[in-house]
Amino acid sequence: MWQCPKCNEQLEDQFFACWKCDTAQDGSTVVSEQQFKAVESGGPMDEEMAEVYEEIQSNFPAHTVLADLSKMVAWLLALLGLAGAGYGLWLSSLIGGFAVLVVAKSLLGGAIGCLLFLAIAEALRMLGSIEENTRMTTALLEKRRKR
Repeated sequence: MWQCPKCNEQLEDQFFACWKCDTAQDGSTVVSEQQFKAVESGGPMDEEMAEVYEEIQSNFPAHTVLADLSKMVAWLLALLGLAGAGYGLWLSSLIGGFAVLVVAKSLLGGAIGCLLFLAIAEALRMLGSIEENTRMTTALLEKRRKR
């Protein structure tokens, strides 16, 4: 057990910072979730955090580009599904019955493809955010350790 030097909270040895006031065992302030949210929203941050954030932002354009491409493919598949359904309706006016299957397959295929690629885009964005947060935390902890 150790006692927080700032608020005197009793903490177990497995914790490196106080849950109540974000103070480390050595008395330094730990980066809190609120500070990370300030960085994410572009709000106020100290110089150290701003410097680390700028270094990290320049390292991850691929996640964003791939996520944006996946979203474009998703919407393209949705449009192709609608176009196929329109073709099926036009075809059904010419030959009748079986073209309803073309409409159903087009709408279903477009919807499934669209949802699949939207999910891929979100997964890529999430992985990019996790990587960014991990690297930012590591960089900030390394800077604080060097002090």
